Amino acid sequence: MSENFSSGNRIFRALFYFFMPILISAFYLFILFSILEEAVVPVIGLLILSYFISPFGKEVLIPTATIGLLDLGSRASPVFDITLVATSVIFVDVMCSLFLIWNLDWIKKIPKIGGAVKAFEDLGRKRLESRPQKKQLAILGLGSYVALPFQGSGGIVSTIIGLMAGMEKKAVFLSVFAGSLAGCFAIAIPAYYVGEQMLDIFGSAVWYILGSLILLALVIFLINRYLKNRKINNNKTEK
Repeated sequence: MSENFSSGNRIFRALFYFFMPILISAFYLFILFSILEEAVVPVIGLLILSYFISPFGKEVLIPTATIGLLDLGSRASPVFDITLVATSVIFVDVMCSLFLIWNLDWIKKIPKIGGAVKAFEDLGRKRLESRPQKKQLAILGLGSYVALPFQGSGGIVSTIIGLMAGMEKKAVFLSVFAGSLAGCFAIAIPAYYVGEQMLDIFGSAVWYILGSLILLALVIFLINRYLKNRKINNNKTEK
């Protein structure tokens, strides 16, 4: 009886963690689109959808959406337009981060891939626990990365990097939230006044290459640290 209850409880928790971010997102979008002007809905809707599924980051999509609102001749104040655009992107970062944090265990159940993910987590966690000062540096570093206007610095990639580095789930979520909050408003405020000039900078191939190189460097660093630690452990085992 107790085993059945425990099994049922695990299934309920798994379903809760999987569907709750989706339900929260659906409720938020329903309320948001209900109160916005009809002409503004397509701009914000496209912003949210593009940030979620397209390769473009906030450094391109925020100025684009801001220019779109200005072209509509939005009657709202600059503060409202800036806040609307910034919080729409922050919302996607936060919900994606929450979904990954709550559902990473599904990935761990995939043969071979799951074992590698768990090994990365364990390695990072041990290093952070052995040097407590690194925990604060990890939080600051991840938050700064999320805030940077580079490709791959959104909630999905940043959350994966944080979890693979062994950071606590709460720390990863707070880092993503704080970094997205700072980064989105840092882009949205100037975008309201010089959006086209920002697109000329952030939309260039050089900027995408730079962002991709930074992301690649982070991935190589994590893989190298994992392989180095595994080699050390294998040598200890042989001895």
